[in-house]
Amino acid sequence: MFYSRRQILSLAAVGTAGMLASPLALATARGHVGPRARRLRLFNLHTHEAFECALEPGEMPARELLKTFDFFMRDHYCGRVGNMDPSLIEHMMTLTEALEAPGEMIHVISAYRAPATNRMLQERGKKVAQHSLHLTGQAIDIRMPDVALRDIRDAALDLRVGGVGYYRKSNFLHFDTGRIRRW
Repeated sequence: MFYSRRQILSLAAVGTAGMLASPLALATARGHVGPRARRLRLFNLHTHEAFECALEPGEMPARELLKTFDFFMRDHYCGRVGNMDPSLIEHMMTLTEALEAPGEMIHVISAYRAPATNRMLQERGKKVAQHSLHLTGQAIDIRMPDVALRDIRDAALDLRVGGVGYYRKSNFLHFDTGRIRRW
């Protein structure tokens, strides 16, 4: 389902409680979706929220959309909202197109991470980088239910837009907007 700009602003006025109670759905800033629109559909596995947006080719995300994207990608441990790199929206749209699955649902495992959360995960023995790009809103850990993880990895590597970490045993892919690298 897609909403007009007025409906998006109304959703924002509902406040955080309303957003947590129901999925988030968004549309283009112009309030309509053309036949060539590029779509992004995300589902957060920890908050059980959904995020959808559609942008016309070459269209930049509106400020309201970016604020909602930041909220959706917040640290699920503490609720802190960071500033996500807006190019992640474009890169994930391009990724689904490269996989010939435009608009396919992407499951989000982790996105923005507050410094305190990063320290807590390190103390628990998790293998998280001290200077992780999750801390700066430049990274996201994902999977797609109907697409093989190795296919997502290969498509992400072909994009050459940042770092790609393949975690086969944990069944997720780290995708970021930092320098081009792989692990």
